[in-house]
Amino acid sequence: MFRRFLALLLLVSAALVVAGPAFAAGADVLRDYKEGGVIDQCYSDAEFNSALKLARNDTAQYGAAPDAIAEKQIECAQNPSAAPAASDSDDGGSNTALWAIVVGALAAGAVAFGVAARKRRDG
Repeated sequence: MFRRFLALLLLVSAALVVAGPAFAAGADVLRDYKEGGVIDQCYSDAEFNSALKLARNDTAQYGAAPDAIAEKQIECAQNPSAAPAASDSDDGGSNTALWAIVVGALAAGAVAFGVAARKRRDG
């Protein structure tokens, strides 16, 4: 039972490490949309696509955002001189490194706990 719990905990932690930066990219686009109901800046295709996934998963919160995002993505693609906006959020690398450290510490703690439990059981 404990092994299954540990495996599930590690799997969820790994998923959080991988998914964190992907959702952060789309959050910038959605934040821009929420500020005035329009997207004022151009973003990378990856950021637009991430925002589309987030907005389509929660239409109650974002309403017409998917349409606005798709229109702005097309507009930015047709105007190559409009460079993608510089992201002013710090949702990228440092958080990923932090999550990797947390997952590593959890894994090391779980191994140590397992070894200690086995020693107690064996005598």
